[in-house]
Amino acid sequence: MDQLNEKGGVESIVRSLSRFSDSALLVLSARSQLSASAKKIGPALIFERLCKDLGIRSIISSLVASRKFVFNVERALFLTVLHRLFVSGSDRFCEKCQRDYLIPGVEKLELHQLYRAMSFLGEEITDQKDRTPFAPRCTKDVIEERMFDYRRNLFTDLDLVFLDSTSIYFEGETNLEKSQFQPEN
Repeated sequence: MDQLNEKGGVESIVRSLSRFSDSALLVLSARSQLSASAKKIGPALIFERLCKDLGIRSIISSLVASRKFVFNVERALFLTVLHRLFVSGSDRFCEKCQRDYLIPGVEKLELHQLYRAMSFLGEEITDQKDRTPFAPRCTKDVIEERMFDYRRNLFTDLDLVFLDSTSIYFEGETNLEKSQFQPEN
């Protein structure tokens, strides 16, 4: 053992065997003062492709062109939506989680900019012609409509609509008597 240690043979054997064991590789990397970091790329790549296919980047860019934002609103929205899709949580947590992902253009975004970008989505627009009785039209509605128009062609037919009901409620009047809702004995 002493002879192997003098010639570096033990470390050579351990390095050879480390390819079969993750824990041995970790021990070796700590011993040799190597540092490594890893970032997730899959979710960002997939979502980036979806955004491209739906025209989201160009739609948002056209909506903010006349505004004087000092940060990239599209990238801030991309980051917050990606976070909600894959991790979930608040914008505050999103700012911390973004360190785990390799997303071009989000490195210098700050928490207040994420808040501002999300606020931009909820801003009321001046054209309230097609509004519902429950909520005013906002920037988010314009983005959704333009996304539909971007992908629409001569043969586009609306067959299925997804409705996110996590943040809406329904009200109504009814003539049903209370007794109809009580179970029979």
